[in-house]
Amino acid sequence: MRIPENLRKILIASAVFVTLIATAATTKPFFLWSKGIFTRVNLTEATFSVNGKVLNINGESFPVSKIDSITLSATSPKAPKTVIDFNTSKSNQLTVISMGSNSHSFRIKTSGTDPFLFTNSLSRSLPADSSVFTFEYRLISDQPIKLKAYFADPISESRSKILGDLEPTNLWKQASFDVFMEREELEWGKTGNYLRLDPGEIAGITLEIRFMYFRSPNEKELAEREDILASKQYIDNGKVRLGVDMKHGGSVFYFALSKDQKNLLNHFDEGRFIQQSYYGEVDGSRWNGQAWRWNPIQGGGCNGTTSQVRSSEITETSIHVVSIPVHWAYSYLMPELEMEELITLEGDVAHIHYIFRNDSQDATDHPYNSQEMPAVFIDYNYAHMKYYKGNKPWTNDELTDVVPGWPNESHNRTEEWSAYVNNADYGIGVYTPGTFNTTAYRFGNGNSPGERGSDCSYFAPIRQFDIAKGDVIQYDVYVTIGTIEEIRSRFYDINNRP
Repeated sequence: MRIPENLRKILIASAVFVTLIATAATTKPFFLWSKGIFTRVNLTEATFSVNGKVLNINGESFPVSKIDSITLSATSPKAPKTVIDFNTSKSNQLTVISMGSNSHSFRIKTSGTDPFLFTNSLSRSLPADSSVFTFEYRLISDQPIKLKAYFADPISESRSKILGDLEPTNLWKQASFDVFMEREELEWGKTGNYLRLDPGEIAGITLEIRFMYFRSPNEKELAEREDILASKQYIDNGKVRLGVDMKHGGSVFYFALSKDQKNLLNHFDEGRFIQQSYYGEVDGSRWNGQAWRWNPIQGGGCNGTTSQVRSSEITETSIHVVSIPVHWAYSYLMPELEMEELITLEGDVAHIHYIFRNDSQDATDHPYNSQEMPAVFIDYNYAHMKYYKGNKPWTNDELTDVVPGWPNESHNRTEEWSAYVNNADYGIGVYTPGTFNTTAYRFGNGNSPGERGSDCSYFAPIRQFDIAKGDVIQYDVYVTIGTIEEIRSRFYDINNRP
């Protein structure tokens, strides 16, 4: 029995709702679709109350304005008003079949390791608060799949996000992913926009999806969102703006001019920041198909494990963070170690002082290795690495200009700085006093540039040393943005300080 819409609103708004529902079907459950969640309620076990415009069931609150349907049967839930369907005429390495006219249900069978399909374009712009992508699914597979979304148009890695895992299930299960950052940063959700969805990299799975739509976040999702936003901390002195990610040990993910706020750094994953990173003994770990070694880094591990902040202090123009690093390949926290950074803005330059402590009771010795001082990841659009390697350092002699390839290249320099610039000789420079070698590479083919793209330009000033138990390692780094002439002049000024 379906309650008519006009009567439903009257019933929900008053205590009469409880009496009528209980009288109509005392032995049956009813099904309530609210805030993107399809909830089954057993009447004989439920407690109800109505407080103003909120219906409370078993202690959970359902605002009347967010309730889409109430059904007194075990039939399928009603599709929300903003349902989005797939474009069944366009896909790759899969087949997608509509399960019936107006059913908003689709069966997908993958036939290769690069399957993807597209939604229809939005017929109208989404409301500003509709940022939680929600659907129901069933998955026939012997392992979870990782669902990835591209926020088109255009389609590029810089406009993509790995939403999360879908677990195998024979029963309909709900999945919800908050994409508020993508909606905001990519200005996605306008009329004509659409999604490309990549359902994993496994051939032979069957995935059924129904009732895809975007909704406003619930209270739990709002709290999680606020936590994410709070983790991004910025300082700005009117000339440069720098941001750190407190969920990644205070690693620097953002550096831009105050006037345009265009970030020149890349932060595609936990390994890509301006951050501390060290290497030690071979320890049985593996990453990217090869043997790895002891490798504590500030941002987090390769599987998404994030570092932990022990303490922090942030003012208008300074950041002080002490954190526990993560082993990159093993992806576990390393509480026997400690990383510290003090960042200050000095005119057009960010000054970072790094400290690494290997001096706890559980610390160990590690052999001589090349050490990143620090690791630096930059937008792929800045391709030319410039530095000085001649025998007349600090005299404005001619610079070397290279476009690094893949994999790592080694470059010796006699002025202890390098810069990545674009074709207009504009970009970002990093100066680590006392380092005369740089390792560098560029990853990707240019299809996914930007601060969150999979492509990047990388370099790290390199020193060679061992790390013994009891060691406390400290060094300074200076970062600036501008033309190559401005970058070089600022580093000359720092070098000439008494």
